[in-house]
Amino acid sequence: MNKSIRIIITSLILSILWTLLSAWSISDHHFGNRFMTFDARSFSMGNANAYNTVSPFAITTNPANLTLLRASYGTQLGLNLTRNEDNRAIPLYNSFDAYVDDATYSSNIYTFEDFSGIAFGKLGDRNSIGLAVFHQPLLNFEGDYYEEVRNNRNQDNDVYPEVIAKNQINNDGVLYQSGLAYSLGYMISEHANLNLGLSYAMLKGTADRQVRINWTDWAVNTMATAAPATVLPDSLFEVKTELEGQRLQVGTAFTVNHRLGIGISYAFKSTLDRIGDQKTVHGVNTTETAIDGKFILPSELRVGFCYIPRNVMRTTFNLDVEKVAWSNVNPAYEDVYNFYVGTEHHVENRLPLRIGFQSVNTYHSYVESRVMDGNPVDIIFARKIITPMFSIGSGAEIMKNLSWDIGFGYAWRSYEALDLFRDRYYNYPQLWVNPQYINLKDRGWDNPDKVKESFVTISTGITLTW
Repeated sequence: MNKSIRIIITSLILSILWTLLSAWSISDHHFGNRFMTFDARSFSMGNANAYNTVSPFAITTNPANLTLLRASYGTQLGLNLTRNEDNRAIPLYNSFDAYVDDATYSSNIYTFEDFSGIAFGKLGDRNSIGLAVFHQPLLNFEGDYYEEVRNNRNQDNDVYPEVIAKNQINNDGVLYQSGLAYSLGYMISEHANLNLGLSYAMLKGTADRQVRINWTDWAVNTMATAAPATVLPDSLFEVKTELEGQRLQVGTAFTVNHRLGIGISYAFKSTLDRIGDQKTVHGVNTTETAIDGKFILPSELRVGFCYIPRNVMRTTFNLDVEKVAWSNVNPAYEDVYNFYVGTEHHVENRLPLRIGFQSVNTYHSYVESRVMDGNPVDIIFARKIITPMFSIGSGAEIMKNLSWDIGFGYAWRSYEALDLFRDRYYNYPQLWVNPQYINLKDRGWDNPDKVKESFVTISTGITLTW
């Protein structure tokens, strides 16, 4: 027992050290980064938990799981840590305009952390009733990005080109859900039962974004000498918003027999109020605009089953399929299907070994102005991004009724995106060597960035049941 406690304390200390850096994908600032579950066991099994008899956090995926749980009372605390690596590249051509390779011009690595908790209780054996309370993040809007803009000075004598500007993006904010889950269970026969569940959550959070372009002292001093009449203006674009709304979810879980179970959950479309303000600063000029709009969460339908084959390793196999109705948000988006699969084996009937896989679809959107019938019109372009993830994990029983679980996941994705900072902004000939050969222009979709991201996630938690 003491050895297990030392392991947990060590992992928590390492987790706290990781939290000194806080961020996630910079590309998901609009819709946020969605949390699947804060249960390390389910995370290790590919987040497949539409039908789950073990983990309290599975209640937030399907409220009918509440009366499926084997224990009568319990609580669970969860911690998620995610390390995001973002590499952005542009095509590299030789002097004959022939493509050579993709040259990485920006690489950012950050980490984020989030906590969650749930408590439940149920009464009855054959026919049961249960109630749960939970508080956990639903969406994370955090993200950090840093980029140095250098001129084209040569690198003789191992001297780097001069930094003329520093670009930064800082996203912040989390949308939390705090709610209640209610469930009824009815035993049809000795091995079959039917469970119905309902959950209602209050959603509240913030979503802030700050984009900065700051000229360096070298650039300012150079311009003051070469062109005293020209002032380099720093720029700031800032958005601060508050989100508030509700989320309703229903579910059912049907135990066919002691080896097969089926779970179905449906989260209704949620329309949140989005209020705040937007500020743009360019040099000494400042513009402020009020924000009063809506933020839509699409409806989600998940169907899954759990199969427990007859073997000596106490194997559990889970498979979920989820439909996310992105068309609820905007007709420019299509509905997508996500897949989750995982399995658990017990070595020598004690140590659990878990492995899983998931494939999740998200959208990145871009607004471009076009002229139609002589009038400027903003058109939304949507790009679907697929993010696969492999996960593994295990757990240990600290003492009777108290267990600890941990899971590790690796996800990746690649896609094309527009340049975050347009090149024409830095078109001051005095800052460049041989400016007659420099032709700075904004890159469009004919020459976009190639972005490669990877995510390393640690999910850990403690469960107390009795």
